Amino acid sequence: MAGVQEISVISPIDPALQHTRRVLFEHFDLKKWFVMGFCAFLAHLGDGGGGFNPAGNFGGRGRGGRDDLDDFGRGAGQWMADHWGLVILIAGGVILFVFALATLLTWLSSRGKFMFLDNVIKNRAAVSEPWERFRAFGNTLFVFRFLVGLTGLGAFALIGGFCFVLAYPNIRDGRFGARSVTALLLGLLLLAILLVCLALLQMAVNDFVVPITYRRGARPVQALRIFRDEMLAGHEGVFLLYVLAKVVIAIVAGVLVLIGTCVTCCIAALPYLSSVAFLPIFVFVRSYSLYFLEQFGPEWRFLSQAAPAPQTPPAPAPEAPMPAPMPFEPLPEPSEATGASARETAPSPPQDPTSEAPK
Repeated sequence: MAGVQEISVISPIDPALQHTRRVLFEHFDLKKWFVMGFCAFLAHLGDGGGGFNPAGNFGGRGRGGRDDLDDFGRGAGQWMADHWGLVILIAGGVILFVFALATLLTWLSSRGKFMFLDNVIKNRAAVSEPWERFRAFGNTLFVFRFLVGLTGLGAFALIGGFCFVLAYPNIRDGRFGARSVTALLLGLLLLAILLVCLALLQMAVNDFVVPITYRRGARPVQALRIFRDEMLAGHEGVFLLYVLAKVVIAIVAGVLVLIGTCVTCCIAALPYLSSVAFLPIFVFVRSYSLYFLEQFGPEWRFLSQAAPAPQTPPAPAPEAPMPAPMPFEPLPEPSEATGASARETAPSPPQDPTSEAPK
């Protein structure tokens, strides 16, 4: 039973490393890396964390530089005040473009998550077949994530509006008073809570909802209920440790990505190439969550059944005992026809020469 067995966040690490070795290094195939890297690239579109942008030191230009920036700011503000209609039109176009791009990335990554999961489970590199097979799963996941994103934006707007109303008297008076401080601190607290909730939901979707949907064919909301009732219930402390373990894994992965990016002169930070260069990290993270999920029962075994059994020589079969010898070999009973023919063709017994000849 999953409710009585011990669930560990440490035990999945070693089998996840071994599965990563089997998938990527046991029979190294560069084409496989590029194909699986493409699926990983699709799966993580829009998730963030795929690269970094080192900030340059643009300060320290002296008084003249600051004066130039102030003059530029005043000039830009005056231009926007004179052309506010054009500014609103441009801002609206940018917002629509960003919204459309985010929607497209969410749609692609929703199907890519199932494609990458399928490749990791089956130890293969395929694109077209899983792309078609997981069309329905990807679309339902896209709708769920799209609605969650809209809800997050709405919550963010509510927090911003509430803080603005709270600080409006100070804003109207042009001073930074107690209401402004309260609005700022409360807004940061509410924003942090919102971001943590969205991050936990995203982790639950990636690590558990997608595999549950893959196995049972449930919709995302149903998969969340399955996760809550069959896994989370009674194991809240274990999942808290799981979240901490994922944070540690993310930190280690970030350090490795940073080192690899620096070693390759930022080439490994390019889109898609980063997914290929750091494919072992993606495969390990995906395998880790699957091996953790396997501890909740045999139904959730995705990788253990796919792992090759150790090559051991087969045990010799026991020899069958020899049958005991029979005292005699029985002759088959002749049939009626064969008996008659045998009697006709059988030679007559030789006559005794000493017997009397017929008179």
